[in-house]
Amino acid sequence: MAKILYGEAYLESKQKELSKSVEPTDAETYMLSVEEALATHDEMARFRALQSYQMAKAKRIKKIKSKKYHRLLRKDKIKKQMKEFEELQQKDPEAAMEKLEELNKSRIKERMTLKHRNTSKWSKMHAARAKYDKESRLALREQLAINKDLTRKVAVRTTNIIKGFFNI
Repeated sequence: MAKILYGEAYLESKQKELSKSVEPTDAETYMLSVEEALATHDEMARFRALQSYQMAKAKRIKKIKSKKYHRLLRKDKIKKQMKEFEELQQKDPEAAMEKLEELNKSRIKERMTLKHRNTSKWSKMHAARAKYDKESRLALREQLAINKDLTRKVAVRTTNIIKGFFNI
């Protein structure tokens, strides 16, 4: 293609440049002994087997639908995180405080997004009843008002924090 577009002289000059840029290397530096090759082969086979075991275990765990199992799993995870936090607190108190602040921020975000929304079982039941029952309508309206108040308070707090942080 290059021969047709640019001519033979261009092609020859490019081949010379490429041959100059690629330095010949010793093939012996890349050669492995038989023992080393077998060792790397065994290591890779062990790694592939371990990976397949982990994938099979993850697939089995993913299929489990038991609430009790997931509850126990969550409790174990929380216990593990508590132990890690206590160790971090003993080793580096400043990092522990930063992690605690980060956890509080995530908890606040979750509360802001989930709490007092019309996504719970209670609110869905009252939404279905609201067509016919005045008390259900009032309860839903009250819950939405609480939601607005909570989000407004959080917004005010964050602006005050930002103002205090930047000394505005």
